[in-house]
Amino acid sequence: MTRIDWLPDMVYLHTFRGDESQFIKTLYTYFTEDFIQSSPCFRQTRLGLKRLPLRNGKEATFYHMTTCGHDEDNRELEPKRCERLRWARPVIECEEFSNSSDVKIWKSKRKGETRINLWLEEANYFVVLAQRKGYILPWTAFCIEYKHQKLKKQREFERYQKRPW
Repeated sequence: MTRIDWLPDMVYLHTFRGDESQFIKTLYTYFTEDFIQSSPCFRQTRLGLKRLPLRNGKEATFYHMTTCGHDEDNRELEPKRCERLRWARPVIECEEFSNSSDVKIWKSKRKGETRINLWLEEANYFVVLAQRKGYILPWTAFCIEYKHQKLKKQREFERYQKRPW
């Protein structure tokens, strides 16, 4: 048994015989169950949702958890993000689902905002939350694919461990 057996199964595009619209519809059903129809929390603080701008009738958070790219209007579907979409909520609620040491957690500043970083290192999966007054927004989730990305995240985590704020 690996330490990540507490995560839901991944959802693969190939199981939909390449039907991308059905794949996205299924992913959105999972997203709705995890973040809209229920009330997830991170350390007893409720999660809100970045709804706007809507894209194809879907919330901005869904868009950021399933696509990649720097140009907000031209992000592309990212298969690895999509496959792991069901992991986002359990990683956010990691203390409830796993040994809390499975997920490295630290805060950082980005564009003047406080971000909460959750890194499930064993699976190279990263979730970013944006802290707001009285609630938290799931911001994005992605896979860390390259060694230099892992080293950068490890250094951020270690710096925070030495001087948490």
